[in-house]
Amino acid sequence: MSPSQKLLRTPILLVIAFVFVATQGTAQAQSLGLVWSAPTQVANGALYDNIRPQITLVNDETPALIWASTTGGKKAWATRWNGSGFDMPTQINPTGQINAYTVEGPNIAAKGDTVYAVYTTSPSLSAQIMIRGSFDGGLTWNTPVWVDSLGTDMPTFANIGIMDGGQPVVMYMRQTTTYANPRYVIRRSTDAGQTWLPEVEASTMAPGGETCDCCTGQVYWQDQKLVVTYRNNNANVRDMWASISTDAGSTFTSTMDLDTTDWTLAACPSSGPVSIFVGDTIYTAFMSQGGNGQARIYLGASHLGTGQLGYNWLVNDTASGAITQNYPAIAGSGDTIIIAWYQNNGTNPEIALRYSFSGPTGLFDNPVQYVSGWANGIQSFPDMEWANGKLHLVWQSDATGQVMYVTGTVGIPLATDGAQPSWQIYPNPSDGHFEIRNLPSEGYRLIIHDAVGHAVFAFNGTTAHALELDLTTLAAGIYFVTVEPNQGQQLVTKRLLLQK
Repeated sequence: MSPSQKLLRTPILLVIAFVFVATQGTAQAQSLGLVWSAPTQVANGALYDNIRPQITLVNDETPALIWASTTGGKKAWATRWNGSGFDMPTQINPTGQINAYTVEGPNIAAKGDTVYAVYTTSPSLSAQIMIRGSFDGGLTWNTPVWVDSLGTDMPTFANIGIMDGGQPVVMYMRQTTTYANPRYVIRRSTDAGQTWLPEVEASTMAPGGETCDCCTGQVYWQDQKLVVTYRNNNANVRDMWASISTDAGSTFTSTMDLDTTDWTLAACPSSGPVSIFVGDTIYTAFMSQGGNGQARIYLGASHLGTGQLGYNWLVNDTASGAITQNYPAIAGSGDTIIIAWYQNNGTNPEIALRYSFSGPTGLFDNPVQYVSGWANGIQSFPDMEWANGKLHLVWQSDATGQVMYVTGTVGIPLATDGAQPSWQIYPNPSDGHFEIRNLPSEGYRLIIHDAVGHAVFAFNGTTAHALELDLTTLAAGIYFVTVEPNQGQQLVTKRLLLQK
């Protein structure tokens, strides 16, 4: 095979320095973005309903979902992706009913193939927090276990995090039966959820000592810190706070103000914060009317080590006054950040989304995207996860009564004109030795990006002969191969999986 037909098997790192210089302008011009799959219906809405779906990833790859229904009583349902669709849902509460309405329902978290689901039983005056564990990625579930120990107080808004060793930590709000003295507490387990350590109050150090009594909270395990986020209530100032434990949840000794909008409201907004972590920075998305009097989604950045709040930005600062926004979701890692939210213009409520592969400032380099571009009807309550260069997004379709799922993969969105080339990659996945066949006969440029959008290889080809690639010096993971024909056919991006 001639040199023009074959990329010589020389160490790829020798050419990477050239690639970054030579392809930087090309990669920017090609507008690397999210390439969306067709939306998938998760389950038959007539049987399983669609209230407030939540998503997690088993082994950072396989989506597992949970949501609530009111069909024949309030229930919690869970399912997971089987490679071509979602399994038949499993009822997570085997008996009785759960607390399920708009912002409250069951929650789910995974680490490796350990999955936990939590829910609050109904009615409220005799409610219990229950947990179920799965240790095969959500295929089968253990018997439910009672978590709280509140006596005459009421628990609500249960959520779940996973600490080292796959141990669960459950967060929930505790308040009296007259809805007095609301505060978030946590309980930890050291035996995979079978028994529970004493309850620890997590939110009472924040100013005022009360949380917003109808607002959701989150619990995270990050760099040996347990972080609880929530909407506070300090004499009706309902802003976002975080409480931090450095001893694995035995005590909470510091708090952080995540929100400078300081919304004052003598009512309950029924909306809480969501966060992701990049090193010592916590990025938090939330709804507030404190900035300009309108319901808007903000992104905040704070430093876990110093407690310093860096900024709060409007995520969509050009939205008209007739629009309201709420119920944000956030995902990402490294330089990748994605924020989705519910947006209502009065006629067609829908899910809006912004993403960046260059940190938070890059969120404003691209226009807002709307789920209505792929799915009609009223949409609400998004949730999402990001891993290995792929976004997994779910939402509540109120027009069809379904839970819907879609993926967005890092790549170059396809043009809408021209014939699509038929080039193929073999084998895929591979240990690093790939062959690309049926390349454009008129010549082409081939570029490989990693999962966060960095160009790691480029090649200009002049014939349609097969191209052999040796990528064994690259780290295992997801990569994206884009072929740009010289004579104006479509750009086509395909996923490449390198395994070692």
